[in-house]
Amino acid sequence: MFVFGDEARHSRRFGLTAAMILLAVAGAAALGISWHPESRSAPTTASSKAPPISWSCTPGTLRAYAVSGEPVDPVTLSDAILKQDAKECEYLTAHDPERGRFSTTPWAQTETEAINAGVEAAICPALSSCREPRYTTTSDVATVREALRRLGYPEADVRLAKYVGESPQNDVVYGVRLRVATGCLVSFARMGQGVAPMGPVGTLRNGRCLHAVD
Repeated sequence: MFVFGDEARHSRRFGLTAAMILLAVAGAAALGISWHPESRSAPTTASSKAPPISWSCTPGTLRAYAVSGEPVDPVTLSDAILKQDAKECEYLTAHDPERGRFSTTPWAQTETEAINAGVEAAICPALSSCREPRYTTTSDVATVREALRRLGYPEADVRLAKYVGESPQNDVVYGVRLRVATGCLVSFARMGQGVAPMGPVGTLRNGRCLHAVD
């Protein structure tokens, strides 16, 4: 079993340190990943109870991961981390005290999946373009915004992640008002990897999907 930290994606987010981490994990990683936000304590095992979801989806959060089992390739591992990030971020977003509760429907779920798929097609036009996470640039924000405009959501909020529940990294977060229900899709695009498979949530008290940047 290996334990490794996922620091904020600053100057060397995917530099030499990250490369060494990924290579080490690939040797003994599995999809049973447990999260230890802001902690360096010993990880749980695959058979133990997972830690509670708590403040793990905050840009710049110091986190540790525990992985064990059969070897998997780095791409598969990155995808597993993205899915776990999405799960934790969606939970925190849905339970934001400033956000109304949302009872999902098949139509809302279908719409959010279509939006996420459209954004992913824009940031991953070829398989080779999404095999390794990379640092996010301002042009990536424009790419996601244009993808949403083409999908029919020109009013969508798009910016870099900043607040709890948006993303644990420097990803592009987007908030989209749904057409089939009074709710939002709040998700994020991780450049060089793909889109977080997040589902519908309620709107903020002001009717918007993302918090305004101070």
